[in-house]
Amino acid sequence: MPIVVCLNGPTTRDHTAAAIFSHFLKKVNSPIGAEGSSAGTTNASKYERPKNGNKYKLTIGQHVLPRESIARFANEQQKKCVRVSIKSPPSLLWRHPKNKIFCAMRAWSEREESGFMKDIEIKFQTIAKAVITGTVSIIGDAENHAISNFFALWYMRARYRNLPEQELQANEISGSDLADDQEELLESRGVIFLNKDGKFLYRQLNGIVLQEKVGSYTNELSSIKWGVIKAQEGEFVVPDVPNHTIIPLTPTICFAGNAPHGTIVKSNVAEINGALQSCSQNYFFARDLSKCPT
Repeated sequence: MPIVVCLNGPTTRDHTAAAIFSHFLKKVNSPIGAEGSSAGTTNASKYERPKNGNKYKLTIGQHVLPRESIARFANEQQKKCVRVSIKSPPSLLWRHPKNKIFCAMRAWSEREESGFMKDIEIKFQTIAKAVITGTVSIIGDAENHAISNFFALWYMRARYRNLPEQELQANEISGSDLADDQEELLESRGVIFLNKDGKFLYRQLNGIVLQEKVGSYTNELSSIKWGVIKAQEGEFVVPDVPNHTIIPLTPTICFAGNAPHGTIVKSNVAEINGALQSCSQNYFFARDLSKCPT
């Protein structure tokens, strides 16, 4: 939990900022869109654009699944895009891994994006590359924990990617006299603050909730042992909202929870794809959907 500093607020109660901060965290503590309903949809408030040309390089499009992971499914014959199947209305699109369809739009703050999330992604991608190249064939305890941590991150980001509003009013504390430039500088440095209107930025609260949720869910996954599964024939799809303990790494390799290392046949790939498609909310993607049995 970060330290909360109350700028230009009341000084008579030492715990005022912490108490109000805790109150607002409770409001953010549920995913935007209940699980199984609108989680991961695009029904979100319009995101706040950085001011002054984004001089502090705040991340705007925040990938739910890392761009590096999506890029492994890129089709070289289609300008390194992936094939996206939109569920409603049904349509097929080619989209580059940078495309905003794969992103939350400033749904958490830079503190999380460049902090704990980046750390989790780096550890996971190191393991993923080693598995894909064949330099690692045994998943040890440390690697297993890192994979679970990454799955928890993907799982939670998919469910907390949309904000119902951009700010939350704090009636008990007066606002700061920070200029827009000062606010963005503070955000780039991971500081949580009340703006000049006496409001918390929703993305900052959402990010703290995300960090707690990811840690908690990682602990719940402690009994999971990840296996490396390779497809003998057929290719895997990737959902926008994960629900099963399956992490596709490439079109033909995935991590699967509590599964032994091994090679599976086309009918098994179809079962996995069916499960992944059924849990997707808005879309799923692949390198070539014509090669993905269901």
